Amino acid sequence: MKKSMQQEKTYKLLYVEDDVVDVMSFERNFAKLNPLFDCDIADTIASAFDLVKSGVSYDVIISDYNLPDGQATDLLDEIKHIPVIIVTGVGDEKLAVSALKNGAYDYITKDSSSGYLTMLPHTIEKAMAHKADRLQLKSSQIRYQNLIESANDVIYECDANGRFLFVNSLASEFTGYSSQELLQMSFYELIVINSKDSVIHFYKKQFLEHQSTSYLEFQILRKDGKKLWVGQNVTALSEGGGDHIGGFLGVVRDISLKKKYELKLESVNLNLEQKVQERTNKLSDIANNLTKEIELRHQVEKELRVSRQSYIDLFNNVSEAILVFDPKDERILEANSRALELYDYSKKELFGISRMTLSTDADGEKEHINKILNLGKSYPYETIHLDKHKREIFIEMNATKAIYEGKEVILCVNRDLTKRKLVEEQLEVERKKRISSLIDGQEIERKRLSRDLHDGLGQLLFAIKLHAKKLSNSSELVEKDNLLVSEIMEILEMTIVETRQIYQNLLPSSLSDFGLEVALKQVVKVTNENSDTEITYAFKGRARRLNTDLEIGIYRIAQEAINNSNRHSKGLNIWVSLEMSPKKIRLEVKDNGTGFKTAVKSDDIGVRLSHGMNNMKQRAEVLGLDLLIDSTGDEGTSIVLKGNTGE
Repeated sequence: MKKSMQQEKTYKLLYVEDDVVDVMSFERNFAKLNPLFDCDIADTIASAFDLVKSGVSYDVIISDYNLPDGQATDLLDEIKHIPVIIVTGVGDEKLAVSALKNGAYDYITKDSSSGYLTMLPHTIEKAMAHKADRLQLKSSQIRYQNLIESANDVIYECDANGRFLFVNSLASEFTGYSSQELLQMSFYELIVINSKDSVIHFYKKQFLEHQSTSYLEFQILRKDGKKLWVGQNVTALSEGGGDHIGGFLGVVRDISLKKKYELKLESVNLNLEQKVQERTNKLSDIANNLTKEIELRHQVEKELRVSRQSYIDLFNNVSEAILVFDPKDERILEANSRALELYDYSKKELFGISRMTLSTDADGEKEHINKILNLGKSYPYETIHLDKHKREIFIEMNATKAIYEGKEVILCVNRDLTKRKLVEEQLEVERKKRISSLIDGQEIERKRLSRDLHDGLGQLLFAIKLHAKKLSNSSELVEKDNLLVSEIMEILEMTIVETRQIYQNLLPSSLSDFGLEVALKQVVKVTNENSDTEITYAFKGRARRLNTDLEIGIYRIAQEAINNSNRHSKGLNIWVSLEMSPKKIRLEVKDNGTGFKTAVKSDDIGVRLSHGMNNMKQRAEVLGLDLLIDSTGDEGTSIVLKGNTGE
């Protein structure tokens, strides 16, 4: 006899109700009468969310429709994994339909005698059964998908015109085309030209005769131009359950090796038949016939040995290193010639040792192998191996389960990525050189602009000022003209000060004359004079000169950080500190304003901040220094530049 839900286990329920009378009725007529239901009570949507988010695992939620801070449908929008039963005093059919469409499991109308509470255990039991069915369906879908993806054959679905609707992951490896490319193609596009008409005729005949399944062997053309013999099982798919065929399901297997051996076997058989006929014509007695059979048997054995040797040659001549090892004790059982060459071991040295002898990341590779054993799926994993002489080899490891001499093993195909890694490192060096050249070009342009402003525009402004001063001392001017000349003098003075500030910012003389410590002190002083924010400067250590590129780079980063804080943080204070030791340096710019996200923002301020941060990061990278940015909420922003000065 089937046990009831209450006899099997205790279930956790959440009852959401703001009406005190309904809560008391629920506790008296349901909770106390059904002690195997462990019930929590919430009186608002918010408190219900808090209980769910607290980590309590509820099996079913029972909720009143109308609550002080929302409706029960608000729960449905956020909670998808727990069945929700809505109970309400409003017997509105439209509300019931709406609730069920939004995801409610059931909709129960309260009655004055609380009789609806007697229905709840049965309704809860059905809700739990429904939840279990959904979980089982999801598990089945996952198992089916894993089965398709882990199959050793290509599996695909086409429409009636042969256009691909679905391909499993092996199809890409099989054809050389990506999954996206295949889904834009027709199955017939893969067939070699000289076989296309016969294949199309075969399948048209299958559809016309309403054959449900068929098998055909033919050649396809891979993306790289190579021809491949395949054997294909096709199942016709009816449309709408009728006789009309809407497409077909194909299972494709590589039979190139089979075809190769068939041709060899055909040749051998032909040769054998000829020899048998020749010997039969020459020999007349049974003894001679028996001798001939023995000779033929020896020939077949020789062919088998040749076939086995061909397989061994194929294994040894692939371009990737192949290792076969026992998943239990990690012992290497087999390796091809490329593996021996890559790791510089002889077979005698390599066979029987632990695979972990080659690894620099034993734990990571072990975890990777365990995933393959548990999931039954192969995927690449990059790691570093060591050869016999402890030289590092960058490896892309593709591992899969296989059968070797009757037992389950792990077969690893290891691709040597060392040359690629060296190229990537060279590209990174080139990228840093380009950034360095760009920064150097900017500094050269800054020097030119500073010099032009000082020697050109600065001198012109000073000359204008002298002439204006002479004009102001003239006795021929009336009072009105004197006022105008005074205004011109004030504007000229402001322009000269602003111009001087611009070329000082472009190339401060204090940096080239006195070094980084004095230049930072000067930039803090000037910024203080032109800002409402109080900027404090502190220095620790012993001031010393650095090389020119390093001083300019650190100064530019400090200048950018101070300007960003002054313009955008809205804080009251900025603290600038510099620490110098014989071989190290540390610069920090910190404010107490509003922080910002370091990701790119769409607004103008966000874009300017992102551009400035990117400039600072690039300069720090070129200088070989670490740049740390900490900016959260209302706690302000801290930018730290530190590292070895190399001196």
